Amino acid sequence: MYPALADDVAFVAVGFDTTESPSKLEAYRESSELPWTVAVAPREVAVAYGVRVQSTKFGIDRDGVVVWGSGYGTSDAAAWEERFQQLLP
Repeated sequence: MYPALADDVAFVAVGFDTTESPSKLEAYRESSELPWTVAVAPREVAVAYGVRVQSTKFGIDRDGVVVWGSGYGTSDAAAWEERFQQLLP
């Protein structure tokens, strides 16, 4: 989906591992040449969003409403394309 939707959808990777600092995530982002923003959230955010598995993804619309969520390895490329289309204006 990235970079095709990069102008229309904000991609942000949020880490919930309390042992990883923001600087460690940023170093990983740079070394992997990932173009999106990375951030660290406290455990309470993971609990509030119901994150239970690694690589959980959420689609949050322009109004801040979670319109979809998915765990690790639960979708193919066509399903992701459809989900991201829901976020476009």
